[in-house]
Amino acid sequence: MMFAVGLSLSVKDFSALLSRPGVLVLGGLLQLVLLPLLGLAVVALFGLPAVLAAGLMIVTFAPGGATSNLICLLCRADTALSVSLTVLSGLIIPFTLPVLSVLALQQLQLGNLAIDFPVGATIGKLLAIGVLPVILGMLCRHWQTGFCIRAQRWIKAAAALVMLVVVITLTAAQIQGLMQLLPVLAPAILTLATGAMLLAYMAGHKLRVGTPGH
Repeated sequence: MMFAVGLSLSVKDFSALLSRPGVLVLGGLLQLVLLPLLGLAVVALFGLPAVLAAGLMIVTFAPGGATSNLICLLCRADTALSVSLTVLSGLIIPFTLPVLSVLALQQLQLGNLAIDFPVGATIGKLLAIGVLPVILGMLCRHWQTGFCIRAQRWIKAAAALVMLVVVITLTAAQIQGLMQLLPVLAPAILTLATGAMLLAYMAGHKLRVGTPGH
């Protein structure tokens, strides 16, 4: 999936971001600060059981990923920005996630749970899964530009199919647990996702993100 994302990008896409550093800062703040605060509000609003509340909070401490980059590609959004934010958050999260998780568990009176989070291995996996395939895809586009442009539609379709298969496989493997948890978690998760998108849209619209010079 990330190789397909790289095939759609060029160095110029990332160079354009250098003229809009505020976009990266805003995106980082929304992901690393606002999202956990929103998660805290959702947990309080729905009164989730402690273990489920901890799980939801930990998800907000680790935003972004390969899937979000592919979704940006399929929606014709700013894929270079998405990849840059994934790399940025991926380099910060290995250090913040353990600390924030411990604080959340203590606040939820689950402080006796142990957390084993290998920082070095996590950064290595980020580079192997989220960065290296993108670079290889960009190199392929540089060497075979015409072919990559002509095959763009089929490449996107193949990547979307892979993502669909992964989602279906993971869902099937955890179907029993999902059926038990959905009645409790679904309203909170939908509220979190919808609220995050609305707040991000409002912040971007207010600051005129995407307009020249921003």
